[in-house]
This record gives sequence, C-alpha cells and structure tokens, in this order.
Amino acid sequence: MSHLIAPLSAEGLAAIIASLGALVTALQGKRQSKKAADIAETTAAQFQPDHGTSFADKQELILDLVKSQGHQIGEIREDMTGLRKDVSALQMKEILYE
Repeated sequence: MSHLIAPLSAEGLAAIIASLGALVTALQGKRQSKKAADIAETTAAQFQPDHGTSFADKQELILDLVKSQGHQIGEIREDMTGLRKDVSALQMKEILYE
C-alpha cells in the first residue's frame, strides 16, 4: 500500500504549505471584505431617514432648528426696526414741542 503514495519532496511540501497559506489568506480577506461590506451598509443606512434615529433624521432636525432660528432673528429685526421708528417719532415730537 505504501508504494501507492509517492514520497513527498521538499518542493512538494513547500507547495502544499504555500497553498494552505494562500487559502488562509483568502479566507481572511473574505471575512474582512464581509466586515467592510457590513460597515458600508450600516453607514449607508444612516443616510436614510428612519423616523428619528438615523444621521439623516438628526441632520434634518438641525436644519429645521436653524431655519427656526433664522425666522426668529427676522422677527427680532422687524421689531427693532419698528422700535427705531417709534423712538425717532418720539424724538421728533420732543424736538417739535420744546
């Protein structure tokens, strides 16, 4: 029976070891590729609205708050313009009735 199996040369053994190493490296690469794909999928999902917990939802909330602040600033400016006109009118009355 032993005459059916040829003795393994050093080169043959080196080829088998190199092949096993390549197989291990390929499996690690596949696992890392899967991990990278999972990370990419999770990241992409964050840019899709999901009713409150995604990055996209947080960004939309911030934009809404900034718009609201802008409207409030506009209202304050209008109020200040009105107050300036009122003060100017009072000053003119004061000057006229002195």
